[in-house]
Amino acid sequence: MPASALLVTGMITSMTEQYGQYHSSGDSSHLTTMYNDVELYGILYLVGAAIVAIFTFMQVYCFKFMEEKITTRLRNTNFSGLCRQNVGFFDEKENATGALTADLATNPTKVSLLSGESQSRAFQAVFTLVAALQMESSGLISDDLAIPGAHASEVLSNIRTVAALGIEKKSVDVFDELPAEPLRKGSKEAQVNGLSLGFSSFIMMATYALIFWYGAKKIDDGSIGFTEMMRTLMAITMSIQIVSSASTFLGDAPKAFKAGSTIFAIR
Repeated sequence: MPASALLVTGMITSMTEQYGQYHSSGDSSHLTTMYNDVELYGILYLVGAAIVAIFTFMQVYCFKFMEEKITTRLRNTNFSGLCRQNVGFFDEKENATGALTADLATNPTKVSLLSGESQSRAFQAVFTLVAALQMESSGLISDDLAIPGAHASEVLSNIRTVAALGIEKKSVDVFDELPAEPLRKGSKEAQVNGLSLGFSSFIMMATYALIFWYGAKKIDDGSIGFTEMMRTLMAITMSIQIVSSASTFLGDAPKAFKAGSTIFAIR
């Protein structure tokens, strides 16, 4: 992204300055210079695209591999801990088979999501922000689902008793009501995330407007040139995009920490 900002800045600056000189003087040599500069920046962009493709593949592959390895090891650790428990541990209602299997499936995934690809986006955002500064001067699975899982496991494991007492319909009705709370929380979380996304988009566009306005004032009083203003603009805007996309992993951090503590609490 920082290199892309430099290329875009150079291309826009060359086109603006050379065409302005041609418009004022009528000398066609400025158009030739503009064409050569744009051609050079286009070639550099193609070279940069090839380099980015290679490094993106390496980044995604390495961090995905690390994510899957972490998931496997955490599941093995969690399952080993469950196998070491006494029989009384499984008699407790919160440790029903459905709840434990739900945790076994989801908790390692939560931790790996924070440690894998999200980590690569965080590193990329930090690098982009540092490079941009130098030029100027990236709620998944609810724990409440363990409760319906525990209820389903309890009913199925005691299906003969349930059938003998004739409470099949009541058990189904209870199971239908249990997901209502996770659904309500998920709906509220979706609304909050939507408002946050809209506000972040507003802030980004407002930042663009502020930079253009302030840059125009600086160019008008001669403090900076057009090239410096465009370089600063592109560096800031591209950094905002990368950092904002990478910061989404922070929302999953509390869930990942809680899931990790749950896994290692079973010994």
